[in-house]
Amino acid sequence: MVEQTHGATLNRRGTQSSKWDILPELAGPQPIALSVADMDLPCSPAIRDAVVGRAEFGLYGYTDLPADHAEVVASWLGRVLGAEFEPGHILYANRVVQVFATALRTLTEPGGRVALFTPSYSPLEVTITENGRDTVRLPLLLQDGRYVLDRELVERTLPSVKILLLVNPHNPVGKAWSGAELEWLAAACERHGVLIVSDEVHAAFYWGERSHRFIGELVPRSITFTSPAKTFNLPGLEITHVIIPDDELRATIGQAQHAAGFHNPSYMAHSATVAAYDGSSDAWLEETKRTITANLADLRAAVAGWDSISLIEPQATFLAWLDARAVGDERVLREWFVDRARVYPSFGTDFGPEYDGFLRLNLATPQELFTTALDRLQHTKEGNPLS
Repeated sequence: MVEQTHGATLNRRGTQSSKWDILPELAGPQPIALSVADMDLPCSPAIRDAVVGRAEFGLYGYTDLPADHAEVVASWLGRVLGAEFEPGHILYANRVVQVFATALRTLTEPGGRVALFTPSYSPLEVTITENGRDTVRLPLLLQDGRYVLDRELVERTLPSVKILLLVNPHNPVGKAWSGAELEWLAAACERHGVLIVSDEVHAAFYWGERSHRFIGELVPRSITFTSPAKTFNLPGLEITHVIIPDDELRATIGQAQHAAGFHNPSYMAHSATVAAYDGSSDAWLEETKRTITANLADLRAAVAGWDSISLIEPQATFLAWLDARAVGDERVLREWFVDRARVYPSFGTDFGPEYDGFLRLNLATPQELFTTALDRLQHTKEGNPLS
């Protein structure tokens, strides 16, 4: 196990946590959440100090971002991820889903077709449906333990859609899109006049030699979402940045945000962003990556002894996708994971009904807690499918 400097595991019960406060209070060992994709790791001391210092001012009025806010974002993207974007190409927003909904309402008509790759990140897919647009699901192909792009299906589909939604890298399966795949998608979408909207909030987490490539570097007329929220565990502060290199499209989305009522960022937005991106949180991020890779190694070792489950080796993100179809459907998996081991994953049906029998586990968890979860799964005896 790597040295822990994140501090002790924090009890998130009673903090209005969307991940923990929905779990039942039970007699005996309490449930462990490995589900919602926020981290159970306290954010960096630099960010905490910035937020506390901001809060101590004691007057929480409307705020505007300073002129250099986008420069801070562009600098980090270049320094850490090697992407060169003009600060003027970056808009601020609260949440990815909100901007995506605004783009749908602005750039498509009711009944318009929007394509996405499956298994899908469900909040974005639900947004398409709830805004009265039609979803076209493009299954990724599971071949030799890897998810690959079905180019023939994409080519057949693009002429009938207005927007292609990309999640880069892909949640939930941890797929790192290759440069060749992204270049092909970019060219195909430009050829058919399809707008690419790309959620790239997991861009800092890659586990092989491959590095991130932003779709906005390949297609000027595109919308790319990035954020310190996933990288530095700040989702509750609602910080999202929207990269749109095309001037006309950026003006259109900016005006649509304003029309939808977005005027001011959250009070903590700029201070938290600076503390995340100015270098003072770099060591925290590296430690976080070590924790994730250590948990992945422990999961890999555990799964190696479970003939009934296979790990789809994650190339990116802090999420692990497991194929447990040989164990049984969700009913059987719930009995083992939830009822007996008291470990709460995300079930495959959260990402599409056809993914019954798959599981997603959050690796951004203190090692002690993650080890406890694996031990429970391994040693649950009565009715355990591994027994």
